[in-house]
Amino acid sequence: MFSKDFRLLMSVSALLLCINGIAVAQPFPCKASPDRSSDAYASIFNMDPAYPVKFRLKDGQSFSIPYAFGPSVPSERVDCYPQREGFRFSFWMPDLRAPKSDPFGLANYRPVESGQSDPDKNHYLVLPRLAERKTDTDTDLPSRRFAGKIKDLKYRFFLQPKYDGLLQLVDPNGYPTPAIPSEQYYRFNDPQVEIQLDCLPTVGNPSCQFDIYYSDLQLQVNGMFPYDALPQWREISQGMHTLIQRWTVK
Repeated sequence: MFSKDFRLLMSVSALLLCINGIAVAQPFPCKASPDRSSDAYASIFNMDPAYPVKFRLKDGQSFSIPYAFGPSVPSERVDCYPQREGFRFSFWMPDLRAPKSDPFGLANYRPVESGQSDPDKNHYLVLPRLAERKTDTDTDLPSRRFAGKIKDLKYRFFLQPKYDGLLQLVDPNGYPTPAIPSEQYYRFNDPQVEIQLDCLPTVGNPSCQFDIYYSDLQLQVNGMFPYDALPQWREISQGMHTLIQRWTVK
């Protein structure tokens, strides 16, 4: 039982924090067995979008990410994973804001959100599905996968410059059964960033899947963006880097 003086001290401390404009987020209790009732899922809509979800990557850095950028999970599960193998998030381009509604994994989905104008082709969602720790020595970086790809093609290809610094992998003898069924782009001339894009422009959800390795962050990110945003690949990569840096706990 706490003494009256202690309770009074805590109340005064909380009041001082409010007066100074400091918000102290309290962690949510984690339930070992998830509650599947409607009340549990209703808690998603009551979550503070700015609530900091804190965790540490296995063998990696720590992060504090506002709830709105991550997957929509009930409050009883939001703090259940203090150590993770990876994480996912979503954000709008070009302003790097968090989405207000679930994009349902559709890269070409541009929902109209309250308080925002109707999105045009220059406003779109980027969906990083997995950010995980990697190092320069890992064997599954984009550059190493590219080396395996051209070996499988028996070096029957050429690289065509496209979109402000990307190189498109082209099979000149592939018609009518191309060995490269999608539009594939690479960029390796920046020692800090490796990029691989695999784009499908004619499917129902025209999109590009990306694998981007940031050497300075020791992170590789896999995800999707809409195909019509391909010319803005550089801004997407830089925006994602900015967000991850912003969320990294120093």
